Amino acid sequence: MVTDIERGFVLTNGHVVIDPANGSRAETCQLGFVQGVGDTPVSFYQGDVEMAIFDPVTDLDFAVLRIMHHLSGPPFVFSSYVKVNAFASVEDAVTVFGFPSGQTGLTVTEGSVTGFSRGTVLTDVPITAGFSGAPATDGQHRLIGLATRVRYVIDAESGEEGILDYGLGDILSLINWTDGAGADHRTFMHHDDDRLFSSSEPVIRDEQLGCSYLVRTAASPAVYCLLTGDRRLVFPDERTFFSWFPDYSEVLYISDSDLARYRLIGAVTYRPGSLVKIISDPKVYVVIDSFGTLRWIPDEIRARELFGEGWIGTVHDVPDAFFPAYEVSLPLSGGG
Repeated sequence: MVTDIERGFVLTNGHVVIDPANGSRAETCQLGFVQGVGDTPVSFYQGDVEMAIFDPVTDLDFAVLRIMHHLSGPPFVFSSYVKVNAFASVEDAVTVFGFPSGQTGLTVTEGSVTGFSRGTVLTDVPITAGFSGAPATDGQHRLIGLATRVRYVIDAESGEEGILDYGLGDILSLINWTDGAGADHRTFMHHDDDRLFSSSEPVIRDEQLGCSYLVRTAASPAVYCLLTGDRRLVFPDERTFFSWFPDYSEVLYISDSDLARYRLIGAVTYRPGSLVKIISDPKVYVVIDSFGTLRWIPDEIRARELFGEGWIGTVHDVPDAFFPAYEVSLPLSGGG
């Protein structure tokens, strides 16, 4: 999906240009463009890979490509680009454009947003093989995500595998990733309403953690979040757990051997919207996503503007040992 005509930027999935086997990244790729629905690509250009990530821990799966020179076919007329919407909501309309396996030509599939989980826009639009990197737009033709994955779950009683949901890489996660990497996201894309995005700083998605199950063993009080792909996250303490869940009623007991089947990939961070700091540093940060991306609150005026007069009483101390689970991004603007 073209998101900037003047500089020629295109967004897609990271796994399109990154080899999942060894993590190597392509430096160039071939981009094909179609005129309309039902068409197959006829205009081809070389693209350079500007940025890319395919992270099995955070599930971030994005790539920023740049259109370079014409390779073959009739030259394509780049007359428009798609703006982005970082404020998608549950029940918003979704249209996904892609090339599903077994079909020829560009296909359009419609549905709606059903939720948000771990950097992913959940949808009821069926995502099949061939949809990787497919753009998903809202009812006003604004980009809200990129078709990324199908999430499966095993029924605890029957043992049968079923589809839990379909996922779109959230455009807000893409924004946070590019900004956190030191590249201003506005270089690659344009907001439908830039003033709204800027005035809403920080934009915090009310998303779920994405656990298939919450579990612990009889031998340890530690609680784990089981993720798809036989992975698990550990809750570092009770305060982190209770930022996500009201009580332990959903926690199941499993055997040590069953738990060992799941690879430990990291620690759960505080729920988005939480204020955190470490004892050895007075800086206070706000958590903006379920991966633990942090933005520093530069002064008390800004803190009061965003979180009220009692903000200081809501700050959580993160143990130094678990702070590396967080990622510090750009600071917020000052208050006043």
